[in-house]
Order: sequence, then structure tokens, then C-alpha cells
Amino acid sequence: MKPWRGLVEGIPLPGRDEFADCRGAFVNVVALARDKDDFVQLVSDALADEGLRATEFEDIEPVHTRRLFRSRPAWMIALANQLNTDTPVVFDTFHVFESEEDDDG
Repeated sequence: MKPWRGLVEGIPLPGRDEFADCRGAFVNVVALARDKDDFVQLVSDALADEGLRATEFEDIEPVHTRRLFRSRPAWMIALANQLNTDTPVVFDTFHVFESEEDDDG
């Protein structure tokens, strides 16, 4: 297993309060995964634990790939340093989309 990173977008799960007042959220995430498919499954499960259903993934790649071609952002290094077998998925700050009612007014 190696550290992978990506950007995930999700929508609130019914009956959950964590993101009830928004249409959805996106977040950068790192995870210890075998491959891209494993990353998607691990992150989807962890995101559901946070109250969101994953709807879209972007920029999935091994953390070391980014290091080879461009500098790694500080957030990525900080999150990757938190990964271990007990904490295989680490989210950065969630950024929410406001509810449709907020668009009206």
C-alpha cells in the first residue's frame, strides 16, 4: 500500500445532519491504497462515515508521482504524514456548496 491523493466531491446522505444545510462538498484527501480503484473504495467508505456520498473523483494519483513532476503542496505533506494502518484515509478541510435557498437571497 502506498499514499494516493485526489479530490472528491460528495452530496449529503439522507438522514445525516453533518451536511444537511448544503447541496454538497468537496475535499482533498490522501489514503493508503493499493491502486486507483482501492483509493476510490476506501475514500467512498470514509466519506460516507462523514455523511456524504461520493459523486465525483478528480486528480487521483500516487503522492510520489506528484513529487517527481512538481512540488507537493503543504496540505498534501501534512495529510500524508498522518496516514498509517489505523488511519488509512485523511481528509483536508471540507468546502461546502451552499443550499439552493441561499442562492435566492
